[in-house]
Amino acid sequence: MRRQRSAARSSALHAALLFFGLHAAPLPAQDVVSHEAELESGRSHYIANCARCHGVNGGGGEGPPLARSTLPRAPDDAALVRIMRTGISGSAMGSTWWLSRESLEQIALFVRSLAPASADEAETLRGDPSRGRTVFEAEGCDRCHTVRGFGTGRGPDLTTVGSRRGASYLREAIVDPPAALPRGLTAMPSDFVDYLVVRAVDRDGRAVRGVRLNEDTYTIQIKDARGVIRTFYKPDLQSLDREFDRSLMQSYADRLSEEDLDDLIAYLATLTGSELRGIS
Repeated sequence: MRRQRSAARSSALHAALLFFGLHAAPLPAQDVVSHEAELESGRSHYIANCARCHGVNGGGGEGPPLARSTLPRAPDDAALVRIMRTGISGSAMGSTWWLSRESLEQIALFVRSLAPASADEAETLRGDPSRGRTVFEAEGCDRCHTVRGFGTGRGPDLTTVGSRRGASYLREAIVDPPAALPRGLTAMPSDFVDYLVVRAVDRDGRAVRGVRLNEDTYTIQIKDARGVIRTFYKPDLQSLDREFDRSLMQSYADRLSEEDLDDLIAYLATLTGSELRGIS
């Protein structure tokens, strides 16, 4: 009994010291081992379920980068777990219903470990955003893209591209546009999958080529070169081809220097739409 009271007093003192920051005792060995095991399990789940879109090291790709000190949509682990569980409506982020809550919490632990020690990942971009904006305007990118309501709608709206795409994806989309095209059969709202080039031939043999605006199991909407939107009932079509090797966007690999490319990517990374939401 005396030993139990002594142990209780010791534990209470230790907790008080930790609370007031007077003692920074290392974690017990068994807790360190448990933490490392949880982290490794989270890494395995992340690689299997998240890396394809967010990058093996969280640098981003088809999805936004996660190796950052603050995640705009997930200020804490509970929010991150909720997003993984339910997905984000109107985006390519679907639910991970097949993973247990424990697995999601382990992924969240691993994602938090990807954050840099100090500066946010945006600060590690090599380019200069202000020069990148000049490149964007000089190359006439607004003839196809819209930023904050300015430009045209031929291509994707880039107002929030920095919060939805990683730097590696942006580079690939600029240098090799077809490689960045979606491979899925169904269009998703508010994402770049709406700009896949398709060719449909109706029952009378008339062909229509354009960009896919929407698609489900039975119908597809195509905007042709004149900007006319056509809706087709798939069972009535003779053929429907998705041209994964073709993009409406030309490659800028030979048009931009490496410095200009870095600057352009740095500028696009700043387009998060935060100013539209009143977020500093």
